[in-house]
Amino acid sequence: MKPIKSISILVLLFTIVSSPVYAAKVSISPTAYYFNYEEFSTTGISLDKETGFVPGIKLVLDYQIQSLLISPYISVYDGKVTYSGSTQSGQPHKTQTLQNILYYGINMSLPYERNNQYKITLGIRNAYWDRDILTRNNIRGLHELYSWFEASAGLSFNSKIIDNSQYTAGVSILYILQPEMKIYLENSTETLKLGVSPGLRFSVGKTWKQSGYKLGINLFSEYWQFGRSNTIFTNDFFGSSVFITEPESNSFHTGIELIYSSRF
Repeated sequence: MKPIKSISILVLLFTIVSSPVYAAKVSISPTAYYFNYEEFSTTGISLDKETGFVPGIKLVLDYQIQSLLISPYISVYDGKVTYSGSTQSGQPHKTQTLQNILYYGINMSLPYERNNQYKITLGIRNAYWDRDILTRNNIRGLHELYSWFEASAGLSFNSKIIDNSQYTAGVSILYILQPEMKIYLENSTETLKLGVSPGLRFSVGKTWKQSGYKLGINLFSEYWQFGRSNTIFTNDFFGSSVFITEPESNSFHTGIELIYSSRF
């Protein structure tokens, strides 16, 4: 499978905006996504870490069915981050990784109480993370593609509107489902099954209501883990025959969104 291409993402965005349901409300959010990923040995020692800001954009459609709010969305992030780790021989190594991330799914919310300030939230999403560790200092890179499903449940809070502005907050428990990693070798592709554990997502924000549209800012953090994978054998690892295992890892990403929303 080839890396996710920007043109494909633009086609997806156009398809969603052109769909019949977009007549309710559309939100567009340029995003700065701080990518923070770390892998660990079986003894808990850090093996490598990838950090840096990745720009992105998110598109959300909101439409109401009685008291139920349904929000399909898609978000795309694309950029480079810093890789700090070591080679298999223990030699310190620094390079960059190309990050191409696609999330798409549906969020739903239902009032928990009559004044609509608290809501129960449910969500599902599909995720693709294309990770290309670049060759540097005569040390060859590695190209991997992670994919998984995610289910989430939580609560959100909307304050009363005062002077045309409103505060928001939310917390969700999330669970990663069926995660796997494809590793692209010179002459073959191998797939590893990753372990799973629950995660968390937090958000806080503020919106300003204008004539015919809304502006907002939202800060969010999300955390999850991938457990150590199964072990496979390959004859195609840089010309060597080896056993391959993907180590345990933590993902702790933070983002800030600038939101423009309007009814069409």
